[in-house]
Amino acid sequence: MLDALTHGEERASSLAGNARWVRVRMLEDGWSEADVFRGVNLLVDDYLSYALWRHQSTCLRRYVDESTTRMSFHPPEAETLTAELKRHTQTTAGRSTIRRFSVLHAGVPVRPTEAAQLKDVASLRGLVFESMTPQQFVALGRDRMRENGGTYMSDVLPTEALKGMRIGISVATSADLDRLGLAETQFRTVLGELAQLVVTAGGKLAYGGNLRQDGYTLFLIEQMRTYAPSSRPLLNCLAWTEHRRLPLSELDRHREEFGRYGEIVCLSIDGEPVNPAADRGEAPVPEADPEIRHRALTGMRRHLMRHVDGHLLLGGKRGGFLGTMPGLVEEALLALEAGLPVYLAAGYGGVTSEIAKTLGLTGAPDVPHPSDATPPDPRFLDGLERLRALTNAPTWTGLYNGLTDEENQQLAGSHYPQEIAALACRGLGRLRQST
Repeated sequence: MLDALTHGEERASSLAGNARWVRVRMLEDGWSEADVFRGVNLLVDDYLSYALWRHQSTCLRRYVDESTTRMSFHPPEAETLTAELKRHTQTTAGRSTIRRFSVLHAGVPVRPTEAAQLKDVASLRGLVFESMTPQQFVALGRDRMRENGGTYMSDVLPTEALKGMRIGISVATSADLDRLGLAETQFRTVLGELAQLVVTAGGKLAYGGNLRQDGYTLFLIEQMRTYAPSSRPLLNCLAWTEHRRLPLSELDRHREEFGRYGEIVCLSIDGEPVNPAADRGEAPVPEADPEIRHRALTGMRRHLMRHVDGHLLLGGKRGGFLGTMPGLVEEALLALEAGLPVYLAAGYGGVTSEIAKTLGLTGAPDVPHPSDATPPDPRFLDGLERLRALTNAPTWTGLYNGLTDEENQQLAGSHYPQEIAALACRGLGRLRQST
């Protein structure tokens, strides 16, 4: 909706409740072209989203009982749900013993507080209610999408499914993207999908990234603002070398921007929380000693592993890294040594594909003569050898990440963001249910 009114009374319309709104400004030389273009872009985006939803809903109809499930492009609202439930109870009176009603919808998941209100509305009519997006539906697994003749949705990562759990993320650009026909922007889509599923199921995220404007950390905090409750669900760990190279005022600005959606923890060389203002002034204090840089990165990764319940790896460099070995290799080692579940999204190549193959996952793509490992860095090969030794030990029992062997192979070969996020969350959800 383009709002180009320059005067007059403002009115609200119930017909435009789900429409996106763009204010078009009148400038000295006429209407703002930037505002109009933004409105057109949103319109195109919504049409594409609707086309995708039509395809998704067609596919989903094969797996649901439509007598207990409604398909909707827009998320449910209390007023419309009340009328829908009234019709449902009238049409099924005396004909069905299934006391469930579900809504599958496009867009982002319903926020936990709104979901609770909708469940209360349904409970007044004696119904168990669930709403979910296609991504959440896939996370359930097709083998459990039907039960007792109706759609069973009570364990599709409900609101509290991952409560108290935090998943760590290791992501870095892969040199194999062009050869695999992929784009770096898809990394962000994977992160967005993962953030959406985790936080709407009550979980949290952890990342050990820098604060560069085009980095993944700031992208993740934007996802938190979109999907998350204001309970600081993102933990960002800053290595000693990262926070020391920033002016204190810039660090304070980032903490203010994170606000209620994320926490920045500054670490010592050995990975312990510290006051970043101690023993320094406003100016940056960059670290020149390579040995200290290596220790600081390892310390940050050890701190990260002490504060997560599982770890997802995606992409990564085989060469040109700053630590004693590729960062993702070291994080995989630390996570496995700590007995943490590890999720290897190796479909984007990079060092994650090398880790997956070392751990016996044949679903990972094979990229011969990768450009970032010619010749291979000895530190990279040493890291893989340490992983291999771990898997050859008598105590090795596999990834133990809540996924079956088939699902781990599927995750290792997938380059579909929704599938990667759904599989990781499915594994975490199963582990949570088993404890």
